[in-house]
Amino acid sequence: SGRAGFAYINIPWINDRQWHAFSLFEDPSDPSIQQMFLMKNGDWTESVHRALSRDTTRPCWIKGPFPSPYSHASLYDNQILVASGIGI
Repeated sequence: SGRAGFAYINIPWINDRQWHAFSLFEDPSDPSIQQMFLMKNGDWTESVHRALSRDTTRPCWIKGPFPSPYSHASLYDNQILVASGIGI
């Protein structure tokens, strides 16, 4: 239904000053649920994966969800797309 977009996440017990953007994906069995997947691809995500290899109940902060900037692109005849970072 096209609700997926992106959100920023801050995990203060990893680094309380860093916000990272990640794509959101709708759960195929329940579109009201959005999921965020983090692949190990740098020091911060490596730290997250290492910390979450054991059970934890520590907090994290989420800003979003925000719609994809591309969600209205089909309304335009001409487009210039520049990509970097998440979802590439």
